[in-house]
Amino acid sequence: MKRICIILILLAVCGMSMGQTQIHLAWDNDGKVITDAVAETDGTELVALVDASVARSLRESYKPVSLVCTFSADELKKLSDGVVTFEVKWYFYMSTRRTFMGTNTVDVDPSKADKDGLVKMVCSKSNPRPGWWEVQIRNKTTDQPVTFAKKSTFSILLK
Repeated sequence: MKRICIILILLAVCGMSMGQTQIHLAWDNDGKVITDAVAETDGTELVALVDASVARSLRESYKPVSLVCTFSADELKKLSDGVVTFEVKWYFYMSTRRTFMGTNTVDVDPSKADKDGLVKMVCSKSNPRPGWWEVQIRNKTTDQPVTFAKKSTFSILLK
C-alpha cells in the first residue's frame, strides 16, 4: 500500500511539472504553414515585402515569420486563473556561432479558446534574415520550457 501511495504521489508531481500539454507546433510564413519537422530539414522560402529586384538593390526586407503553438485551454486553465504568459527567445546561427536576437513575451488567455477547446500562441519575428533560426519557449507561469515531440528548442531554415 505504501508503494502505491508513493507511486501516485510521484505521478502527480510529474504531472504538475509538465506545466501544459501542447497539442501542435508549426511555423507560419505569410500564410503558408510549415510543420516543425519540415522547417528544420527543408526549410522555407522567405517572402519579400517588395519586388525582389528592388529589395536586393536596397536592403532586403521580408515578411514576418511566426511560430504558432496550439494548447488545450483546459490545461492552461489549470496553470492560471487568468492569462498564461510565455517568453519566446530568438537565436540566429551565423556559421557555428549562435547570436541572441531578442525576446518576445506573449500572453495567452485560455478563456478565448475556439469551439474545439484549443487556444493559439503566436509569436512573430519581423524582418527575419535568411539562415538558421532557433526558438526557445518558456512558460513564465510555471517557469518551465515548452516541449513538443521531446524537444525544447525549435529550428527553422529560412532561405
